[in-house]
Amino acid sequence: MRASVMLHLPALTRCGQISRLAGAVSKLGLIIRGAHGEGSSPKGDLYQLSNQITLGITEKAALDNLQSITLQLVNQERDARKALLENPAESDKVWRALGILQTARLLSGDEFMELVSLVRLGCAAGMLDTPLEKVNELMISMQPATITAAQGRNLTSQQRDAVRAEQVRSALAAG
Repeated sequence: MRASVMLHLPALTRCGQISRLAGAVSKLGLIIRGAHGEGSSPKGDLYQLSNQITLGITEKAALDNLQSITLQLVNQERDARKALLENPAESDKVWRALGILQTARLLSGDEFMELVSLVRLGCAAGMLDTPLEKVNELMISMQPATITAAQGRNLTSQQRDAVRAEQVRSALAAG
């Protein structure tokens, strides 16, 4: 049985800890990689943590191991967030990201994910008043295929970037 969880790890990423963690979880029978699986890069600091050993262990053991390691990673991320955001330059990046998202007229998918990751970091750390649920919804609804499907027609990349920027501005202006 393959089991996985998605994790948003911006502070551990910015502190350069992901490689170390990848090695550590590998020794425990898990693998950490980009959100879209093997070979994908971690856009928006989203990672997939999944079991790699499936033979010889029960489903319960696999799930218990995944849950235990997930909780450890979440706690490490929380600690890293506190330390990271004590640095004025790092907390400033959160505010700048919010400002860009609230005013941009074009947002590529990559730029959006980079900026929204910082905003989500700020929300999770209690720096920003934007509800975390709203940011999570934006992370999903502003993906290229989702935008195209919602528009009901094919869009050029520039059209999609304009739609993304408009919808993000609207969502973040609504408080």
